[in-house]
Amino acid sequence: VNSSPQLRLKVFDEVWQMIDKEYFDPTFNGVDWQAVQARYRPEAQNLQNDSELLRIVRGMLNELRTSHLWFSLLDAEEAYVADPVGAAENGPITASKSITWRHLSPVTGYIKISSFTEGAEFLQLIDRAFEELGNVPALVIDLRDNGGGSLNGAMRLGDHLFDQPRPVGSFATRAALEHRKLTSIDQMDAAELPVYSGYDMDGFRSMLREKGALTLVTGGRAKPPYRGKLIVMINRVTASAAEAVAAVFQELRLAVVVGPRPTAGKMLSSRQVKLTGGWTLTLPEADFRTPNGVRLEGIGVKPDIVVKPASSSEDVPLNEASKLAERLLR
Repeated sequence: VNSSPQLRLKVFDEVWQMIDKEYFDPTFNGVDWQAVQARYRPEAQNLQNDSELLRIVRGMLNELRTSHLWFSLLDAEEAYVADPVGAAENGPITASKSITWRHLSPVTGYIKISSFTEGAEFLQLIDRAFEELGNVPALVIDLRDNGGGSLNGAMRLGDHLFDQPRPVGSFATRAALEHRKLTSIDQMDAAELPVYSGYDMDGFRSMLREKGALTLVTGGRAKPPYRGKLIVMINRVTASAAEAVAAVFQELRLAVVVGPRPTAGKMLSSRQVKLTGGWTLTLPEADFRTPNGVRLEGIGVKPDIVVKPASSSEDVPLNEASKLAERLLR
């Protein structure tokens, strides 16, 4: 059912104002946001139906050239995707379907994580994977086609791979920057930020809103930690929390990253905003940096070893990762 012209204009204004107030980057990624409003609002005053509202608002948001930014008439749970183009169409992935594991050889284990799902069940499955694979000399973690999800699984993964707590990245909201009179997260000292080391998204979001900026710390909570050779597989669809995992392991020289090309470059923290008339805005509210201060948004993670992409007849990257594991063990 189409809404009235007045309601459509109200929704357009709500979207523009939310971005104006809470979009993570005070420079709007180099875009003149006031000028964008001046160009789009006259057309928004004459929209004939909701489809036109959808088109014009998405066009306006595309001006910002950023991830985790989306406008939809779906419920918040259905509307959120880091990359709308690559979104799953059959609802959220269950924990049991999002992680599988097996032995590639007597000396190499393999964990495939297709999504970091929220909840205790997923954390338990990560623990089971490490327990059942045993202390294999080499481990391949496959993050291909993983569009991200909750940070809880990534935090638990860190517990199995770090022998003691260590920082794995920082987030900062627009409010935190304005409070400190800064223009970028790069001007912050991550070591001075409040620490979040929990597993649930509600706790993370609550602390992020309260403090404005925080550093994630994980490690040392799974005994004994994994000490073998580690290979992480990526592709161009690897995004958000998944590419943050690949970036941190690579940066800390904990893993060799293998893939045909860099990851998606879509690493921000977002939240859902309910608007008038049932519309939902996915709003990127916090920027992210790795422990060494590297930006992933718009850039991604480059593989250490470039391989040919998988084909319908052969999983070339997995074959190469398996061979690499054997070479690392010599």
